[in-house]
Amino acid sequence: MIVLNVLYHLKRDARDRFLARVQAEGIDKASRAEKGNLRYDYFTPVSGGDELLLLEKWQDASALALHAGQPHFGKLKAIKDEYVISTEIERFEIPDEA
Repeated sequence: MIVLNVLYHLKRDARDRFLARVQAEGIDKASRAEKGNLRYDYFTPVSGGDELLLLEKWQDASALALHAGQPHFGKLKAIKDEYVISTEIERFEIPDEA
């Protein structure tokens, strides 16, 4: 399994608009519907601020690679260009249990 913690640093007061656009475009739903997707959820910090965490879980590297080629992935890039200052990604590979 591959787990991604994607931390978006957004422009001032842009977090809610960014998330609303992602949901309006159906990017979150389309990502969850992909074969090999185990989780795709956004989280906002309790303290507020201009950050947003995306937690992704994928069955394997091939599922994640297919995700990167989807049309909704391209739409997300365009939305990020408008609202996001920078992105931090932590990737964890968790071996299958025997």
